[in-house]
Amino acid sequence: MAGAASFDYLLENNVEAETRRKGELVKAFLEKEVAPLDSRLEIRGMGLIWGIDFGKINPALSEVVIEKCFDNNVICECAGRNGAVFKIMPPLVIEDELLQKGLEIVAKAVKEALANA
Repeated sequence: MAGAASFDYLLENNVEAETRRKGELVKAFLEKEVAPLDSRLEIRGMGLIWGIDFGKINPALSEVVIEKCFDNNVICECAGRNGAVFKIMPPLVIEDELLQKGLEIVAKAVKEALANA
């Protein structure tokens, strides 16, 4: 029953298309606000799964960004080799305003981490 209800919700709320649209918002934000902060940063992802790779700078910076985000009520994690990739993976049904606020917190955390590196 729960599976059928979930499937109905996905169809009725057009979650697939909304995920693609929100993924494009995340991509545009990261390309405009985060990537220019340091040419060694690598931004990659699709849909609502994105990563900021600090491997060419200092893999430990991803942990610094995670701590700064957590201090501002955004829970994230790292992935990849040596934990160098800061992972962004919001809920598929996140509201645009909340997504934007979270991305701004991430960008601020990255700026601060890079400034202190």
